[in-house]
Amino acid sequence: MCNYITKPYIFNLSLVDNDGDPLSGEIFVATAKESGINVKLDYNISITASVKYSYVFNNEETITGEITDKNNSILFPIDPELFKEENAGFYSASFVAEVLPEG
Repeated sequence: MCNYITKPYIFNLSLVDNDGDPLSGEIFVATAKESGINVKLDYNISITASVKYSYVFNNEETITGEITDKNNSILFPIDPELFKEENAGFYSASFVAEVLPEG
């Protein structure tokens, strides 16, 4: 029997509340400030690799780091002060990963 890797890595971003429960649909600014919103990264890396990442929220907050395990999650909390009525509807979160396979 042969084993094949069909996807060497998978990254999935989602919005969750402070309890880790998924959020969907439209979220009001007041609700975001009160209940908290986080961006959750789930990942699975099936190859031996060095992985560095950069996470940016609304071009105001940047978090960088390294992923050292193969399968896990990272929670990126969003500062409630970044939710402002004048920005309603114009929020963005981005995640960039640099995956360098060994060998």
